[in-house]
Amino acid sequence: MKTSARIEIIIVTYNSAGIIRGCLESLYSKSTNIVFDTTVVDNDSHDGTTDIIEQYFPDVKLIKNHTNAGFGSANNLALRESTAEFVFLLNPDILLLNDAIEILTKFMDEHQEAAVCGCNLFSEVMEPQPCYGHFPSLNQIFWEQLLKNIFREHYKKHFSLITKNDSSVPLVVDYVSGSNMFIRRKILDQVGYFDEDFFLYYEETELTFRINKQGYKIFLVPKAKLIHIGGTSLNMDESKKYCIFKKSEKVFFQKAYGRRAWNIAYLFYYMNYLLKWKLTRNRKFFHFLEALKKA
Repeated sequence: MKTSARIEIIIVTYNSAGIIRGCLESLYSKSTNIVFDTTVVDNDSHDGTTDIIEQYFPDVKLIKNHTNAGFGSANNLALRESTAEFVFLLNPDILLLNDAIEILTKFMDEHQEAAVCGCNLFSEVMEPQPCYGHFPSLNQIFWEQLLKNIFREHYKKHFSLITKNDSSVPLVVDYVSGSNMFIRRKILDQVGYFDEDFFLYYEETELTFRINKQGYKIFLVPKAKLIHIGGTSLNMDESKKYCIFKKSEKVFFQKAYGRRAWNIAYLFYYMNYLLKWKLTRNRKFFHFLEALKKA
């Protein structure tokens, strides 16, 4: 039985020619009991991504950016034009394994306190992948840098930024992976869209942090299952990715907790990386220091 809810799927692409067709084909083949619209926002791809969409998926609404506007900004373009009751933000490297959209829609109908929900994620060989996490905080940094290898289960349960799911029942979580976010539209209208000060990383964390502060809940729904291929659009070395990651972490801390919190976090990171570099001479800690200085 088809749901009467209005649903819009929003996918942001950037040089995604190798994966977007598979994503959209799985979307349509696994969602036969759901009526939805699909919008793709392309961030100035140069590999034929938009040609594939126009050739094989003429019913998809295609928005072409003339620059790489980043994840949050590109999603906001589509969100501003959408009037759907629910929006499902999906990465192009996602493949549906089951009728995930129907499952999430039904879950949201039955749980009015839910503002956002996400799916269980698997690799292409069906190994569990990280799908939710806890909000960054000074306590989280302390545990991650000093104690996580000693108290692994406690760290995973209370502090891990991103973790795999081993539960078969829905979980209330801090945030779900930005690769798939099923959001109640009226909540976005209340708290706002993605903060465009983030170019990449932490956008979903900051958005769900604002949603959580308003008293709404974020759920992981294990029954809804996706394959997350991962890392297909980021053509950059690890040091550059880490630098972008740290810049976004700085923005998150300043917005969520204030400048003083980031200053404390920065000092803790710096002393920890410096000590590890001095003791081990492992160049990864030197690169972490350099990235931190650029944040």
